[in-house]
Amino acid sequence: MVMNRTRRWTRRGIKSALGIVTATAALGIVVAAAPAQAAPQACSGQVNVNVCLAIEPYGNAGHDGLFRVHIGIDFRITQQDAQAVIDTQRDPYFAEVLGDDGAAKSELFPVPETSITASATGGLSATFDTIVFSSQLREDDHGEDELQARVIFTDPRGILTTRVFDSPDFVGNF
Repeated sequence: MVMNRTRRWTRRGIKSALGIVTATAALGIVVAAAPAQAAPQACSGQVNVNVCLAIEPYGNAGHDGLFRVHIGIDFRITQQDAQAVIDTQRDPYFAEVLGDDGAAKSELFPVPETSITASATGGLSATFDTIVFSSQLREDDHGEDELQARVIFTDPRGILTTRVFDSPDFVGNF
């Protein structure tokens, strides 16, 4: 009889513990799924390639004069071609931020690659991230700064032609 009570308690205890774990996990999922405030971004939105540039304050709400620069690209080639490019283990992309004064564009700084993936929907996708001082984002001495992301694709296999992709202007006052 003692054994039955133990079993009953054990079953009840396990069920209760599972219920608590499940509820906690569900709550954690709900909290994790809450949308974060998205940084403003400028994206090309083209069908064959999409290049985005996002710039947001970093650290003490930008009061430290630091900004996070994020560039993303989806170059829609086949997943097979994208994976073959990745398998060469050589960087197919070079990314940089340009200042755009209308007539001339100036190279401000490179942005290192942080990830690269192949997929059926995105093709050859990559992200680039860096932290910079606000002074590095100032392409105008006065007024608003117009910045662009430039991503250069060079196929390490030599099969696809070298391509240059630019984002639209990201306008800010840095």
